[in-house]
Order: sequence, then structure tokens, then C-alpha cells
Amino acid sequence: MEDCKQEPPIRVDGPCEDREVERPIREPYTDLELLKIHNVTFKFADVGCIISVGCKTYCFSDNIVALEEFSKYVKNPSEAHKKWSNKLN
Repeated sequence: MEDCKQEPPIRVDGPCEDREVERPIREPYTDLELLKIHNVTFKFADVGCIISVGCKTYCFSDNIVALEEFSKYVKNPSEAHKKWSNKLN
């Protein structure tokens, strides 16, 4: 479950300048931060379901497997992130 959320640039307005400054990317995130920064949605189909986490979408043909994987994600988001990033790359 990939870190795809980029913070928007900070706008700096001053008397002599109008520019954007990139926000520093702060890693690693804590497990709680990973859970908080990614929106999660479930869509159930006739067979299986689709789980979206952040900007990634995962399709499962079995609801039980999908819920087990989601449970693993909630218990240890950083480990699940590594697992699913490796599967997608």
C-alpha cells in the first residue's frame, strides 16, 4: 500500500517574492500515521470485492481473503505496505 500522497507545496508570499517551497518528505511514518493518511474504501461485488487504500486499488475474488488482508494491514500497516509494494513492483 504505497505512499502516494504528496503534500502540496507551501506557498511563500513575501514583499519581494512569490514562490513555492516543496514540503520535505518525512519518513518513516508510524503505523498510526499510515492508517490516518490513507483513505480506505470497500466495494463489494457479486463475487469478491475491491479495496482501495490511498491511490492503490486491490481486487479480491474472495471476501474472506480480502478481509483477512485488510486485518493484517490494520494490525501492521508498515509491513503490509512493504508486502504490497513488492507485489506491485
